[in-house]
Amino acid sequence: MRFPRVRFFLILFSLPALAAGAQDLSSLTLDQAVEEAWDHGPDALVARLTWEQDQETYRQAQAQNGFALTGTTSAGGQVQNQTTSNSLGTTGQTQSGQALSGSLTLANPSTKVALTASHQLAQDYGGAILPTTNVGLDLSQQLFDGYPGGKTRGTLEIARLQQEGRRLVWLNARDTILDGVRTAYIALWGAQKALDAKNAAWTAQQQNAVATRAYLASKTVTRLDVIQADTTAETARLDALSAGHDVETARGKLNLLLGRPWDSPVTAQDPPEHPQTIPARALVLETAYRYRIEVQQGELDRQSADIDLGLKQAAFYPTVNLTGGVTLKRVWGTVPVNDSGLTGGLGLNFSLWDGGWAASQAVSSQKAVALNTNQRAVARNTVLQDVDAAVFALGDAQARVALAQRALEENNLAVESAQLKFQTGLSARLDVLNALSAQEAAAYQLTQARTILETAWLTLNKAQGWPP
Repeated sequence: MRFPRVRFFLILFSLPALAAGAQDLSSLTLDQAVEEAWDHGPDALVARLTWEQDQETYRQAQAQNGFALTGTTSAGGQVQNQTTSNSLGTTGQTQSGQALSGSLTLANPSTKVALTASHQLAQDYGGAILPTTNVGLDLSQQLFDGYPGGKTRGTLEIARLQQEGRRLVWLNARDTILDGVRTAYIALWGAQKALDAKNAAWTAQQQNAVATRAYLASKTVTRLDVIQADTTAETARLDALSAGHDVETARGKLNLLLGRPWDSPVTAQDPPEHPQTIPARALVLETAYRYRIEVQQGELDRQSADIDLGLKQAAFYPTVNLTGGVTLKRVWGTVPVNDSGLTGGLGLNFSLWDGGWAASQAVSSQKAVALNTNQRAVARNTVLQDVDAAVFALGDAQARVALAQRALEENNLAVESAQLKFQTGLSARLDVLNALSAQEAAAYQLTQARTILETAWLTLNKAQGWPP
């Protein structure tokens, strides 16, 4: 069966996806992509809104355990009928009065200051209906509740630690989002490099097919050589088409993370250069223990668990309260009458029996402390394994890039050798074709190795917790 001759130069111009120059693509650096994703990406918006909502949770805890000022006011009236019976008969008397009252209270869980005032427009005072005013100031202060500095202080400290934990959750969400953007960017960059290699291979195979036909006219090659050259060129064209589709897919995935439409034009520039030497494993591990979210969260959980244990153990201690007050009373008459009073006291409250509730709460908190200790050890072990794997993978990737570069150099020389041998009649045209195919495979493997190396650097930074 005759193999159809393909007009490769016509096919080349019929594939707009492969003609990058025909599109007006916006070019982004890695830092620009990360910045745009954080500013406009949908996942970033969700993370920011969640963090803003979490900040309100801490403000609510502060307000709930802080001072609050409340007030009350009321007005009312009364009518009282008084009936007196004796030997002379029955007499009746009707009394009426109106009263105004109000109060202001400033309090938090351990302190309370209350100011009360009332005024009765009419009151029976020694047979006379006289207006009366009452003013009182009451104070209550908890001196000791079993926890150093007060349970309110401990509760607020736990709330602060929880807020810091929510901040770490937000940072972890941010790092996850930006890690996805970086990974997608490197994937696009690698796909672009792979497409360049496939296009170069296609061009080389086209040229080889044209040259092989020319040799057929001079009887230097056989018809089989022409068919093999055409087949290899068509395979290279299909590979280039597939690589072009990979670029479009990688571009679409990055666009979605950037908050752009799927088909928005964008190309990835070369990533920033990295140091030639890999950081020492001990230094990477030290950095990871400082910045990894799970390690920081474990420390916050430890502090919270210690405070919570102290709060639970406070239930075994009595509470001591100081109370005091001042009252003033004035009866408005021809000769005003003033009364005043002063009160004070010291109270001791303690639990005689609670059915084991406080003890159970304390034991539960002790278990939480022990659990946290184990969780922190697990987190550090996870970090250790991640760092160990990342450092090794980076070194391996660097070595494989160097190996791929040497392999490409060897294949370049092999192509030159095969062409020279064919021209001198020492080998067949098929040897040239095989050498070209090996060269193209080596060039493609080099682009893959470089993409893996860039990914390995991302993995190392991720293992360190993305230090600033």
